[in-house]
Amino acid sequence: MQKRILTRMGDGERVSMPADEVKEELLSGTQDAAQNGEIPELTREDLEQLFGILAESGRVVSVPPGDEVVVTDDGCGKLFCSGPADGGAGLPISRQTSILAYERGFAADTVSIGHEDYSFKSVKPIIDYEAQTYYATALATTVPFFYGAQPNLGLYPNIA
Repeated sequence: MQKRILTRMGDGERVSMPADEVKEELLSGTQDAAQNGEIPELTREDLEQLFGILAESGRVVSVPPGDEVVVTDDGCGKLFCSGPADGGAGLPISRQTSILAYERGFAADTVSIGHEDYSFKSVKPIIDYEAQTYYATALATTVPFFYGAQPNLGLYPNIA
């Protein structure tokens, strides 16, 4: 039985397609884009790299489909702090106190923390400080507590 790849159509519909069909769709789609955009077609290596990304089962959430963990918090625990990028509530309290107030005052089922920029690149120089903050806060929380960050490719040079 040929490997099937879980992917989405252009309208967002989730579908499972055979690997050969995904490769055909990639080729025809990129050829169409090259013709319409009057740009060079992708090379064989480019297409293989793109297929490798699409064929990776954990490409979006880093876990296979079906093993995801639902997190209903998206950094809301920091909204009471005086320093969040969105202004927060302006209260002179720490991130830890803000998270504890959110967890207990709003009956949150999960809480999370992360660097203001939410980027791996920005947090690398201060990872020890962030780990200490995470550890101290995790000891005080009851619900699952997550640290969030992601790549922000706009911060990295030479990525085309």
